[in-house]
Amino acid sequence: MIKINLSTIKKGVKKSKKKIEFQSQLIAAVALIVITVGGVGYGWMWLNSKVSRLENEKVLANKELASLKEQVKVVENYEKDKKNFEEKIAVIEQLKKNQTGPVIMLDEISKNIPERVWLTKITESGGRINMEGNAISNTDLASFINNLKNTKGFSNVELTESKGAAEANIPIYTFKMQCDFKVVMGAE
Repeated sequence: MIKINLSTIKKGVKKSKKKIEFQSQLIAAVALIVITVGGVGYGWMWLNSKVSRLENEKVLANKELASLKEQVKVVENYEKDKKNFEEKIAVIEQLKKNQTGPVIMLDEISKNIPERVWLTKITESGGRINMEGNAISNTDLASFINNLKNTKGFSNVELTESKGAAEANIPIYTFKMQCDFKVVMGAE
């Protein structure tokens, strides 16, 4: 009878099963390492591209910010220039008003002065007008005062002094008067 030792076959089969299991595990571990390294590499590349994209956006945003700062400076300069021009225009308008005020006042006086009244001095201080002059009669002087009271620009018209005198045997009344004057636009 022939005896066959099957225990060595079993041992060999067991060894080859262990070897196959080890190789499978080794392959799985290597595959897992490769996948992990690939995932980490992909993640690094993705993060690197995102950082690069964000840096490019930052550069573009800084350029846009610099451009906007220049535009803000232009607008600020424009507003400063506009304010300066408005101030200059206000000064010019005030000068025009001041220039036309005396003209209007003198025009009103010339329209309302009777023939036999004449002025020798007119002064103005803060809208208060002081007038000195002569009249042939008190009636002419009263007419002049009433005429000024009836205008829109003159107010608070008052006679401060009136003296009678004679020049070359002609009676003359020397007078001083005060009034307020304010330019009234559209009075024409």
